Formats: sequence, C-alpha cells, structure tokens
Amino acid sequence: MAKSSKAADLMRAKEDALRQSEAGVKSLRETLHLQENQLTEATTELDKLRATISKDPRKNWVSATIQTTNEHGLPEPLFEALRDKRRGYKPYSLSVTDMLKGPLQVQIERRFRHRLSEDAMDGVWRLLGNAIHYVVEQSVRDIPPEFRHYETEMDVEGDVLGWALRGRLDLLDKLTGTLWDFKTMSAVGVKIRGGLQDDHIGQLNIYAHLLRGMGWTPTGLKVCGILRDWDKFEQFRDWRYPKTPIIVMDAPLWDSAECEEYVRDAMRYHQWAADQELVHIPICTPEQRWRDWPVFSVVRKGATRATRLLDTELEAYEFINDEIREEDRGEYHVIRREGKDKKCLAYCLASQFCPHAKLLREANKKGAKDDAGPPVC
Repeated sequence: MAKSSKAADLMRAKEDALRQSEAGVKSLRETLHLQENQLTEATTELDKLRATISKDPRKNWVSATIQTTNEHGLPEPLFEALRDKRRGYKPYSLSVTDMLKGPLQVQIERRFRHRLSEDAMDGVWRLLGNAIHYVVEQSVRDIPPEFRHYETEMDVEGDVLGWALRGRLDLLDKLTGTLWDFKTMSAVGVKIRGGLQDDHIGQLNIYAHLLRGMGWTPTGLKVCGILRDWDKFEQFRDWRYPKTPIIVMDAPLWDSAECEEYVRDAMRYHQWAADQELVHIPICTPEQRWRDWPVFSVVRKGATRATRLLDTELEAYEFINDEIREEDRGEYHVIRREGKDKKCLAYCLASQFCPHAKLLREANKKGAKDDAGPPVC
C-alpha cells in the first residue's frame, strides 16, 4: 500500500508539472502571437510611412549629376573644385535661382539632366563666387558672438501654391533687417549696362518674401558687386567706368502684396510649364537670354566690315559727320545690328537641347559663312 501510494503521488506530481509546462507553453505562444501582431502592425505603419515619403516631393531628390569633362588636363584637386556638385532637384519644388530662370531652361535642365555636360573650365566663375561666399562666412564666424549680428548662408523656405520654394541668402544683418547679395560682375558690363539688374531686384525681393513668412521683417536690400576684371587706370580714361573694384547698390524693396503677387505669378508659370511638352513652352525673355543691346555699324558702300561700331544711332551719324571727310560721307551709311543672346550661345547648359539655341547656332554658322559681319540673333 505504501509503495502504491508513493507511485500515485509521483504520478500526480508529474501530471502537475506537465500541466504547468503546458500552461507555460500556451502563455509563450500567446506572447509570441501578440508580438507577431505588433510586428505586423509596425511593418504596416512603416510601409505607409514609406509610401507617404515617396509621395511627398519635398523629401525626395531626383539625383542626376551633370557630367563634367577635363578637356584641358587640369589637376584633380582643381578639377574637383570646378566641378558642378549639385545633386539634383526635388519635384514640385523650386529654388529661388530657378524661379528667376525661364521655364523652358528649367524644364530642359530637369528632363535632360542625366545627359547634360560641361567642361571644368566653365565652372571658374562659379568657383570664384563660392570662394567669396566662403570667405565672408568665415569672417562672420571670427566676430565675437556678443557682437555678431549677421547670418550668412541662411536657408529660407516657404510654400507657394503647393510647391516648396527654397533659397539661400548670402547675408542678413539682423540688427538692421538688411539683406545682402554678393555678385561677381564684369566692370565693362557695369559700364555699359549698369550694375543693378532686374534679376538682382527680383531675387532679393523673393528672399524678402520668404523671410516675412519665417517671421522676419526686411527693411532694406543691397547688392554688393565684386568686379573681377576691374582696371584701376581705366577709370581715368572713361567717366562711365566704375571707380572702385567693389560697388554697393541699393535695390528697391517691394511691399508684401507686390512680392506675393510676383512670386505667385512666377510659380504659376513654372507649374504650368512642368506639365507641358518642350515645344509648347515659350522661349526665355531677352533679359533671361542676356541679350546684348543693339549696335549701330558705320559701313562704307561695298565693304563687308564695319568701319566703326557705336552704341546709338546718334553717335553713328556724329561719327560720320566728325570723322569722315565731307566728300566721302555719301559713301557711308548706318546699319542697326541686333544684339546676340549671349547666354544661349555660350553660358546656358540647357542650350544643348534647346530649340531656340539650335536656331541661333545655325544662324551664327550661316553668318560666319557669308562673312556678313555679326549675325542677327
């Protein structure tokens, strides 16, 4: 009886242990099932988040680096410094620089970006501009913090008609509310056309508009022109020539309503162009094409080359009256020659696929072949 009782007790203990083990396994299975459900829910949320990010154009870069050649055998460090390192663009987004460009140029640069190319030499002025910005930024950092009231390379951003508008301001004087923009310019160009251009005014006012949206109150706009080809002695020979290698110009500050209208109109135009075929987008404006002023040629009958090129028709006729002998004046006449679209012919990356630039190149070739002087563009 004792042995039988002990065997029964041992059996019951084993059964209790088995039931406890089964309960533990069941609990573990429930825990694992709960964790699997949580993992599934987390995976679903992650997939939704990824889908949201992929649909949000402001978080996606269309990456396509412009191909850069080294046709002149520059050393690698200099080549890398000259190379265009911009990584691409974001759909449904526009930079301040692109807003000032013609929509046709912007769309060609975006749609053909993977096929665009330039030589490293073409980046020399970009490198000079970047160097100036870097030196100014370092100089601001050298100012003691308690006296530092400048913000350099300041990122500004806002929403315009559902698209993101982004830019980078060169310098903001937080004490006075003045916006500064540094430009490398040609002294000869300043002499002929003046220093302050419409795109300078537009760019600074776009920055002012974005700053207002960020809580700032702009009070003034200034353009600092650094003349890369300034000649100290030329200022004594021509009264129109700049007197200093750096010129500071005040740009008009538009009111808030005027700024907003300008920005919205420009954005609306670029949004329209983004949905169009290239053949339906108008060519850039004369200002965006850097079109030269017309010149007036004093030409002798039978000659293929001009005797003198002058800026105005009045100057051309004064030249004939003052410099040509009276008996020979009847052999001379004045021809108006339209200016060239300099950006299209030599400075615009989009010209590689631009129909307007193609026509200009063909006209230039024909003009050179006919040896008829500067072709009309």
